[in-house]
Amino acid sequence: MFHARTQRLVVLTGLLAAYGCADPVAAQILTESSSGESEPPVGSDGATGSTAPGPTTNEDDDDSATTSSSSGAHEVDSSSSPATEAATTSSEATSSADTQQPTEGSATSTGETSTSDPTNGAEVGTTDATSDDGSTDATSEGTSTGGDDVEPSCPLDCAPPCEVVLSQTLGPITTLARDATRIAARDSYGEVALFDTAALAGVYSEDDTTWMALSAGVLAIAHGDDVVLRSSTDLTLLGEVFAGGERGLAVDGSYLWSADGEAMRTFATDGTELTSTAGEFTDVHVLALPDSLHVHAESYAEHTVLHVDIASGIVEQVEFEGELIGWFGDVPRFWSHQANAYRLYEPDGTEIAFGVGTIVHGWGDYVITGAGVAHVDDLVTTLLPLTYTSSRISGPALAIIGGGPGTSAIVVLDADGPDSQYFPSAPDEASWAFAWDPAGWAIGDHEGVVRDDHDQHSSIGSIDRLVGGIGGRFLTELEPGVQSIWDVVPGCTALRNGSVSTVGAFDISPDGSVIVEWMQDPKAWWAQRGSHFRGLPDGEELGFVASQAASLTNHEGFSMSDDATLAAHMWSSGDYFESDAFARESETIWANVGTNVMPALAPDGLTAVVTDAPWGFGASYEDSSSTVYSGGVFTDVFDGVSWGFIDNARVLVSHYEGPGCNIAGECEDFVGTDIVELDGTVVQSTSLPDLRRFQRVDDSSILVDDPPRIFDVYTSEILWSLDDEDVDDSAAIGEDLVATSDGLSLVVHRWR
Repeated sequence: MFHARTQRLVVLTGLLAAYGCADPVAAQILTESSSGESEPPVGSDGATGSTAPGPTTNEDDDDSATTSSSSGAHEVDSSSSPATEAATTSSEATSSADTQQPTEGSATSTGETSTSDPTNGAEVGTTDATSDDGSTDATSEGTSTGGDDVEPSCPLDCAPPCEVVLSQTLGPITTLARDATRIAARDSYGEVALFDTAALAGVYSEDDTTWMALSAGVLAIAHGDDVVLRSSTDLTLLGEVFAGGERGLAVDGSYLWSADGEAMRTFATDGTELTSTAGEFTDVHVLALPDSLHVHAESYAEHTVLHVDIASGIVEQVEFEGELIGWFGDVPRFWSHQANAYRLYEPDGTEIAFGVGTIVHGWGDYVITGAGVAHVDDLVTTLLPLTYTSSRISGPALAIIGGGPGTSAIVVLDADGPDSQYFPSAPDEASWAFAWDPAGWAIGDHEGVVRDDHDQHSSIGSIDRLVGGIGGRFLTELEPGVQSIWDVVPGCTALRNGSVSTVGAFDISPDGSVIVEWMQDPKAWWAQRGSHFRGLPDGEELGFVASQAASLTNHEGFSMSDDATLAAHMWSSGDYFESDAFARESETIWANVGTNVMPALAPDGLTAVVTDAPWGFGASYEDSSSTVYSGGVFTDVFDGVSWGFIDNARVLVSHYEGPGCNIAGECEDFVGTDIVELDGTVVQSTSLPDLRRFQRVDDSSILVDDPPRIFDVYTSEILWSLDDEDVDDSAAIGEDLVATSDGLSLVVHRWR
């Protein structure tokens, strides 16, 4: 027996433009938020801050350390080649709750507390190798094997045992960042997703992270204290850094800084250490500009800020009064609070403003106070009054949710003064994240949805259903009534191949050529319900077979031969169950019986085995028998409950004893399962558990749910299992592949 988690491939894929491995695909992810009380803005661009009276620190939610990141302010032509590491403008703002204070200079905003919409774009696969003992090399997470650059083509295949994440929806978004061409989001579960700004198409995903930052074309992701830096355009590996404590990126993406109890350090993106200042740097305020790092840590010097020249490492110390609250986002001006007063300082320590009130954020020559926007030369005069119930800061932008409809806005502090823009997509929940860039803005919400200034959505729901067949095709329900079609592609794992609409319960034939759904006759809405068949992937009509079910009865499931030429459906009303086994093309009913055991159908469509099961008080499987039909004609009968075929000539038959309850199968005791031929001959007994629903993988193995396991029916050995309590659905999509979904992620496991 072995498990799947020894090598991992993390991929996001999207709509298949043309079938084939070389075609670019895009991923999807998914992703909203309200506050009832007035609160200070959260999240600012370029630096970090600590908790203070009034607005509180805006921090990234690093699971191993409290961190903040700086954002970019260097804009480039977005038409540059993907291979070019362009210094694009970025914003990364973090806000972990509406009561938190801005992190100076950070354009990443964090929220609190999933579904996908296919889009076109390039998808990237990555590998995550783990050792035999299960430990994971944190720096390899999300990178290709051996540190090679990630290839932005098909979702990469992997060597068994391994798994490939085809689609990853997000949970509550806590960190959001953007630059001219990319938007990065991190959720409360540690999942990071990277989107193309053109269409909000997912291009990269990485899980189990503890921190993330995006700035000017550089993506930094941490697993514990190990930070991996990549180009956000083509995911080229730039460098790796061991950096604990707090950390962030320079506004132009040119370096990474880290601060802990031993030193304040900076590193080039290739991992080379640039500067190091010894001392205790905890709970820091940082502004990381292209050529200089500006720091305050009360643990190092309570009333002193440091200006560090990146090229020379020379440190200048400047004293101030009060408690430092934050830095401006673009210049090393800073401010402090003392009781009810504020002091505003130039970089050299010159005090340029002193008064009563609160400063929340600064950019250029403007500040945001508790009353609104003011000029640094006259903080008493409010140029733009602001009233809001919830807010986030990113770069020069303040996003606010007002007290009523139409009052939400984005206020941008530019050289010509504050510019107020209508904010049409403000979330109405308490937790949300905001990121701004000159190229546009984005918000993320507690449902994991990312939206932008063009009202594009990264996704619109969770993965609600997964069904598949061993022929290599499977369906996922990413939005109500729309099933995304996935095809297994050798060497590329699986790719999207369009979608099909449904109105009721559905399933797919084992060979993937047919979809069936439970509905009323589409040509006569008043008729009884039944099975509606269509071809895949094009959805051509293949017919409707009516059942004996009244309109208000409950659908209980389908069964099909490999190509669905032979099919069955089951329905119930109260304690009574009934099923039909029928030939699809001729609509000929082979058997109609009152039973809660789904008819077993041979893979070749030539044979059906139907089990009778009593109903009512004391109903039990103890005396059940299995009836065999070949070509619609009765051929034999034998004792036991037939749960399904393992090949065209053999069935798994279970036996039970003792009294039952109102529904057969609820109370009696399980005796055991035999492998039985169609004339009733027992080939062998097994030690399999009571497996009532399973999917045939090949002529000797089956897949069962809860949890997903593959059994060898002849040896009763578990060949593969997935120890994941969160998995909702699983399906064998080939003799070596199993797809699973936990509602947030779609994963393909290569188990042998």
